[in-house]
Amino acid sequence: MEERPYCLSIAGLDPSGGAGLLADIKTFEQLEVYGFGVCTALTAQNASEFDGLQWVDSNTIVSQLEPLLRQHRIKACKVGIMKNLETLQTVLAYLKQKQPMMRIVLDPVVEATAGYVFHEYADHKAWGNLLAKVDVLTPNIPEMQWLTGIEDPRSAARSWAMHSAIYLKGGHLEKEKGTDRLFLGNNEWRYPAGGETYKKHGSGCILSAAMAAYLAKGEGLHVACSKAKAYTENALNSHPGLLSYHT
Repeated sequence: MEERPYCLSIAGLDPSGGAGLLADIKTFEQLEVYGFGVCTALTAQNASEFDGLQWVDSNTIVSQLEPLLRQHRIKACKVGIMKNLETLQTVLAYLKQKQPMMRIVLDPVVEATAGYVFHEYADHKAWGNLLAKVDVLTPNIPEMQWLTGIEDPRSAARSWAMHSAIYLKGGHLEKEKGTDRLFLGNNEWRYPAGGETYKKHGSGCILSAAMAAYLAKGEGLHVACSKAKAYTENALNSHPGLLSYHT
């Protein structure tokens, strides 16, 4: 039997399993990559309520990573919530130092579905250096506006696409709702919605994890984005409730 590629999630632990580490590992398993998980935060939540969290410091995150990176060649990594930009910088620098060829998908989660704001990421000047360590950033429209300070989300994405690929999620659009776009350099690709979907807790986590899984399997970025969107829409339509089934 052919060995599966290794894929890593660095994210928060959501006890409901709808988002964060547990959702990422479900996605990895379904897409036939072997998933590792490193915890960045312990949350107290369910699919609709967020009570709080305890952050994991950067030294502890690195200590979780060290034995994994020592033993395994990891093809791709999805990065989720982090306490702050300093922690994110430390973790990305460590990953690139140890395994510079690892593909990295960064989901810049600013706010939980239930409304909890995680951290202060709006230091526009710091992001140029961070984006150089990332293959693709996956913000939604409010995150793109908030991170860059630019009101027009497509202009904001284009301004950062010179540093890294930007996959702009279109769930907040009034027109072309659910149409995502990938920006890289001066290029732009469009991914229309496949139809109406149920609203789900953790949809952004599933999308970024699926993207990392397809990159780990050797897909190019455009194909990985297209397949990840299809996988996510399938999860969103798995049933009417807030938690996705992975099939």
